[in-house]
Amino acid sequence: MNVGDPCNLSYSMLECNLDPRLPVHAKTKEKIVMVPVPQIKMDEYFFEWLFSTDAIQLLEDNNNFDTQTDEIEAIENSNKLEDHPPMSPRLKRTTELLSSDVKRLSILEENSLIGEKCSFETDKDKTKTIDRFHFPFGKPIPEYEKKNRLRIILKMESNENAKVKYMRFAKVYKDLYMKYHDEVSLIFGIIKNDNNKYFTRDDLVPLISEILEKHAGLKFLEQLPMFQERYSNYTVICRIFFTINKSWNGKITLNEFKSSNFVQILKKLEQYDDINECRDYFSYKHFYVIYCKFWELDSDHDLKINREALLKYDNYALSSKIAERIVAGYGLGKSKNEVMEYSDFVWFLLAEEDKENPRSIEYWFRCMDLDGDGIISIYEMDYFFKEQQRKMEMMQVEPINFLDCICQIFDSVAPQIPLQLKLKDLKKSKIAPLFFDMFFNFSKFIAHEQHEASWDVMADKEM
Repeated sequence: MNVGDPCNLSYSMLECNLDPRLPVHAKTKEKIVMVPVPQIKMDEYFFEWLFSTDAIQLLEDNNNFDTQTDEIEAIENSNKLEDHPPMSPRLKRTTELLSSDVKRLSILEENSLIGEKCSFETDKDKTKTIDRFHFPFGKPIPEYEKKNRLRIILKMESNENAKVKYMRFAKVYKDLYMKYHDEVSLIFGIIKNDNNKYFTRDDLVPLISEILEKHAGLKFLEQLPMFQERYSNYTVICRIFFTINKSWNGKITLNEFKSSNFVQILKKLEQYDDINECRDYFSYKHFYVIYCKFWELDSDHDLKINREALLKYDNYALSSKIAERIVAGYGLGKSKNEVMEYSDFVWFLLAEEDKENPRSIEYWFRCMDLDGDGIISIYEMDYFFKEQQRKMEMMQVEPINFLDCICQIFDSVAPQIPLQLKLKDLKKSKIAPLFFDMFFNFSKFIAHEQHEASWDVMADKEM
């Protein structure tokens, strides 16, 4: 046997294995079948490294090379004479033989597991870095860039009459930049309360008020405080939460904020003097349309409407059953109400005019889900469809058979569980607008028919 060959050494020791601590061999006529033992495999890898060129070179640089070589040969010879394989070298002996580079690599691997930024120097004094793969508040800003940004703040003159003292402002600004490193995260940190990981409607009021006061396109509202409040606190903030707050809990998290276009819209406000150029959230034209529609229904102008008032919307387009569910607040996940306030009307109108929006689909699904079990059943479809059939008869429109209707629905939607229509099925089908209009908005359903938006056409599109 060639002692210098680590493979021969390890396998020779395996063949003469008589150590009772190791697994019993399964003997055959030709050979002995071995069961793998982790300790032996570690020994094999150690000896393979020990006789490598790098290890030998390392030992030559050691002042105690001769002594260490004698010890190694003694271990091998004793292993050859003994009837069982040797134990792995102790941790202290192994550590002494490891090179400095191997030590650094071990430290690097350990630090990388806890997600920290690690560095080490090679023999050529070069620095290598491994960055964390995820930074929830953005990749940290280099120290020199932080100082440059703070230097701009430090050049400002302190105003003793300011509402916020200069030193307080500088401290808050510095603390924000120490925690939030990208633009979106920084704006999120400015908006939210320091004690929360989210921001609410009240947290947005200072920002919207500042836009209302400073933007050139809203100067005409300076002398109309009543409309300022209804534009900003009611309409704009409702639109923001309708679009961004996917969890419907009134708390916008950092992930929701980052997935929105809110920061881009804020930048767009700086580019245009006409506020209506920013159609998302801040358009005054959109506010004007929403408010006028509500004002027409609110006969006593107390900013509240009941079911009878809502039925007048769009020339009695809605069914009485769905109107009752809307006013009660089921679409918003609220407890049963008797009247609808202006802010609730904003949510209703946004959901009504854009039924393809995921928030709109969720809104109308809650309205149709009578028992709240997360499924729109055939019974619930029939409950809303009966009123639509009566409207067809009154308008002298050929009525649609309910059984034919639901067959086409399930064929087009193709729910995951037959005859059980869930929210995810409707979102996936992409025919939610036609589905909802068919059950509670007669005018829009007729418009679908006139534009040849029939079930057959929709089914062909899906194919």
